[in-house]
Amino acid sequence: MSSILKVDQIQLSNGNTPTAGDLGLNIDGNILQVVQNVSNASVTSTTAGWVNGGFNQTITPSSASSKILVLYNIWCIIYGTGGSHVAWDLVRTVNGVTSGRFANTQYGFSALYSIGTSSHQGTATMQYLDSPNTTSAVTYTPQFNSVNNQQANFGNAGRIGTITLLEIAG
Repeated sequence: MSSILKVDQIQLSNGNTPTAGDLGLNIDGNILQVVQNVSNASVTSTTAGWVNGGFNQTITPSSASSKILVLYNIWCIIYGTGGSHVAWDLVRTVNGVTSGRFANTQYGFSALYSIGTSSHQGTATMQYLDSPNTTSAVTYTPQFNSVNNQQANFGNAGRIGTITLLEIAG
């Protein structure tokens, strides 16, 4: 036998509207929300140093204990002589304050190297599980670094980049 329960509103004893956690729905590891930005932005740099990749995505965690799984991919090209490379990384901004890059090295999470004098291209991908410890809006921005002052493109006309954020109950 099955039953159907129909209600117009659920309230806590103090009259407030319950959160998912109050109802036992924020079970650790469950995905609570997913947001994505798809972009055809293209940014070029010819000097060493970290540069914003032309797109970002914001998420507002429902709990300070939530984790954010960041996934991004974008087309990347490095032009130049042998040994040139472009690296990619990620920064987080909360309440106008940007934290340091997550990999915190000039080589970022990964890099694309040029061997010889021709260009090299490939997809810059990254996965990172962050613990921002906030319920404020959190913005994640991919960055790249033309380490040897050679021309590097992050993104390319005709190709799209994506950044996807998943809030995971913690």
